[in-house]
Amino acid sequence: MKNNSSYFTLVAIIAGGLIVGGCGERKVTEEVDGQPVKPGGDTNAPVKPKPKPKPQPKESTEAPPKQGPAGKYTIKEIMQEGFKKEGSLKSLVLDGKATDEQKAKFVDYVENLAKYKVRKGEQEEFEKRVGTLIAAAKGTDLAALDGAVNCKSCHTPHKIYPPKKK
Repeated sequence: MKNNSSYFTLVAIIAGGLIVGGCGERKVTEEVDGQPVKPGGDTNAPVKPKPKPKPQPKESTEAPPKQGPAGKYTIKEIMQEGFKKEGSLKSLVLDGKATDEQKAKFVDYVENLAKYKVRKGEQEEFEKRVGTLIAAAKGTDLAALDGAVNCKSCHTPHKIYPPKKK
Protein backbone atom coordinates (compact mmCIF):
# COMPACT_ATOMS: atom_id res chain seq x y z
CA MET A 1 0.00 0.00 0.00
CA LYS A 2 1.35 3.43 -0.84
CA ASN A 3 0.79 6.57 1.21
CA ASN A 4 1.51 9.99 -0.23
CA SER A 5 0.35 13.41 0.75
CA SER A 6 -1.15 15.46 -2.02
CA TYR A 7 -3.33 18.51 -2.14
CA PHE A 8 -6.06 18.98 -4.64
CA THR A 9 -8.42 21.74 -5.54
CA LEU A 10 -11.87 21.18 -6.90
CA VAL A 11 -13.37 23.84 -9.03
CA ALA A 12 -16.74 23.46 -10.60
CA ILE A 13 -18.71 25.74 -12.79
CA ILE A 14 -22.35 25.47 -12.27
CA ALA A 15 -24.88 26.79 -14.77
CA GLY A 16 -25.41 30.44 -14.10
CA GLY A 17 -21.74 31.26 -13.63
CA LEU A 18 -21.31 30.27 -10.00
CA ILE A 19 -17.88 28.89 -9.14
CA VAL A 20 -17.58 26.55 -6.18
CA GLY A 21 -14.10 25.61 -4.97
CA GLY A 22 -12.68 23.42 -2.27
CA CYS A 23 -9.35 22.13 -0.99
CA GLY A 24 -8.47 18.84 0.60
CA GLU A 25 -5.54 16.59 1.54
CA ARG A 26 -5.09 12.97 0.73
CA LYS A 27 -2.53 10.81 2.55
CA VAL A 28 -1.17 7.54 1.26
CA THR A 29 1.36 5.39 3.14
CA GLU A 30 3.50 2.60 1.75
CA GLU A 31 3.25 -0.64 3.66
CA VAL A 32 4.46 -4.16 3.05
CA ASP A 33 2.90 -6.88 5.15
CA GLY A 34 1.59 -4.24 7.54
CA GLN A 35 5.08 -2.75 8.12
CA PRO A 36 5.80 0.85 7.02
CA VAL A 37 8.34 1.19 4.22
CA LYS A 38 10.40 4.29 3.55
CA PRO A 39 9.95 5.73 0.07
CA GLY A 40 12.77 4.73 -2.24
CA GLY A 41 13.77 1.83 -0.02
CA ASP A 42 14.10 -1.77 -1.15
CA THR A 43 10.63 -3.25 -0.83
CA ASN A 44 12.07 -6.77 -0.97
CA ALA A 45 14.42 -6.23 1.96
CA PRO A 46 13.13 -7.47 5.30
CA VAL A 47 12.18 -4.87 7.86
CA LYS A 48 14.64 -4.85 10.76
CA PRO A 49 12.99 -5.67 14.06
CA LYS A 50 13.45 -3.23 16.92
CA PRO A 51 16.26 -4.26 19.26
CA LYS A 52 15.15 -5.79 22.52
CA PRO A 53 15.88 -3.66 25.56
CA LYS A 54 18.86 -4.80 27.57
CA PRO A 55 17.92 -6.42 30.87
CA GLN A 56 18.58 -4.15 33.83
CA PRO A 57 20.75 -5.59 36.60
CA LYS A 58 18.78 -6.65 39.62
CA GLU A 59 19.04 -4.20 42.46
CA SER A 60 20.61 -5.56 45.57
CA THR A 61 18.62 -5.20 48.74
CA GLU A 62 21.83 -4.68 50.68
CA ALA A 63 23.75 -1.47 50.19
CA PRO A 64 27.50 -1.84 49.81
CA PRO A 65 29.39 -0.78 52.91
CA LYS A 66 30.29 2.90 52.92
CA GLN A 67 33.93 3.80 53.09
CA GLY A 68 34.94 6.55 55.46
CA PRO A 69 37.81 8.89 54.67
CA ALA A 70 40.15 6.91 56.90
CA GLY A 71 38.69 3.43 56.95
CA LYS A 72 35.61 1.35 56.55
CA TYR A 73 33.33 3.46 58.81
CA THR A 74 32.55 7.16 58.95
CA ILE A 75 32.91 9.06 62.21
CA LYS A 76 29.12 9.41 62.30
CA GLU A 77 28.63 5.65 62.01
CA ILE A 78 31.18 5.00 64.73
CA MET A 79 29.61 7.50 67.10
CA GLN A 80 25.98 6.52 66.42
CA GLU A 81 26.34 2.73 66.40
CA GLY A 82 29.23 2.42 68.81
CA PHE A 83 28.59 5.10 71.41
CA LYS A 84 25.48 7.23 71.13
CA LYS A 85 22.21 5.54 70.19
CA GLU A 86 20.03 3.63 72.61
CA GLY A 87 21.32 0.09 72.88
CA SER A 88 24.73 1.13 71.50
CA LEU A 89 27.61 -1.30 71.54
CA LYS A 90 29.30 0.74 74.29
CA SER A 91 26.22 0.37 76.51
CA LEU A 92 25.95 -3.36 75.86
CA VAL A 93 29.64 -3.90 76.64
CA LEU A 94 29.55 -1.81 79.84
CA ASP A 95 26.36 -3.58 81.00
CA GLY A 96 27.98 -6.96 80.35
CA LYS A 97 25.23 -7.90 77.88
CA ALA A 98 27.29 -7.79 74.66
CA THR A 99 27.93 -10.97 72.70
CA ASP A 100 31.44 -11.79 71.48
CA GLU A 101 30.41 -10.57 68.03
CA GLN A 102 29.18 -7.23 69.43
CA LYS A 103 32.39 -6.81 71.46
CA ALA A 104 34.46 -7.47 68.33
CA LYS A 105 32.38 -4.92 66.39
CA PHE A 106 32.92 -2.32 69.14
CA VAL A 107 36.69 -2.94 69.06
CA ASP A 108 36.58 -2.66 65.25
CA TYR A 109 34.81 0.72 65.52
CA VAL A 110 37.34 1.99 68.07
CA GLU A 111 40.32 0.79 66.02
CA ASN A 112 38.87 2.46 62.93
CA LEU A 113 38.49 5.70 64.92
CA ALA A 114 42.27 5.70 65.42
CA LYS A 115 42.79 6.01 61.65
CA TYR A 116 41.29 9.50 61.49
CA LYS A 117 43.26 12.74 61.48
CA VAL A 118 41.85 15.42 63.73
CA ARG A 119 40.98 18.84 62.32
CA LYS A 120 41.04 20.48 65.73
CA GLY A 121 43.51 19.96 68.56
CA GLU A 122 46.72 17.95 68.64
CA GLN A 123 46.93 14.64 66.75
CA GLU A 124 49.24 13.14 69.42
CA GLU A 125 46.68 13.84 72.15
CA PHE A 126 43.91 12.29 70.03
CA GLU A 127 46.00 9.19 69.34
CA LYS A 128 46.79 8.83 73.06
CA ARG A 129 43.08 9.02 74.01
CA VAL A 130 42.06 6.56 71.29
CA GLY A 131 44.93 4.23 72.25
CA THR A 132 43.62 4.17 75.83
CA LEU A 133 40.12 3.49 74.50
CA ILE A 134 41.37 0.62 72.28
CA ALA A 135 43.24 -0.99 75.18
CA ALA A 136 40.17 -0.69 77.43
CA ALA A 137 37.84 -2.06 74.72
CA LYS A 138 40.08 -5.08 74.16
CA GLY A 139 40.52 -5.71 77.89
CA THR A 140 38.15 -7.05 80.51
CA ASP A 141 38.30 -4.14 82.98
CA LEU A 142 34.88 -2.45 82.59
CA ALA A 143 35.85 0.39 84.96
CA ALA A 144 38.79 1.30 82.70
CA LEU A 145 36.48 1.18 79.67
CA ASP A 146 33.90 3.37 81.42
CA GLY A 147 36.59 5.98 82.12
CA ALA A 148 37.98 5.77 78.58
CA VAL A 149 34.62 6.41 76.88
CA ASN A 150 34.20 9.84 78.45
CA CYS A 151 32.75 11.66 75.43
CA LYS A 152 33.42 15.18 76.64
CA SER A 153 37.11 14.52 77.30
CA CYS A 154 37.60 13.85 73.60
CA HIS A 155 34.93 16.09 72.05
CA THR A 156 36.02 19.26 73.84
CA PRO A 157 39.55 19.35 72.39
CA HIS A 158 38.81 17.69 69.03
CA LYS A 159 35.22 18.11 67.81
CA ILE A 160 34.31 21.08 65.64
CA TYR A 161 30.92 22.52 66.57
CA PRO A 162 28.56 22.52 64.74
CA PRO A 163 29.68 19.57 62.62
CA LYS A 164 30.03 20.16 58.88
CA LYS A 165 26.97 19.27 56.82
CA LYS A 166 27.62 17.31 53.65
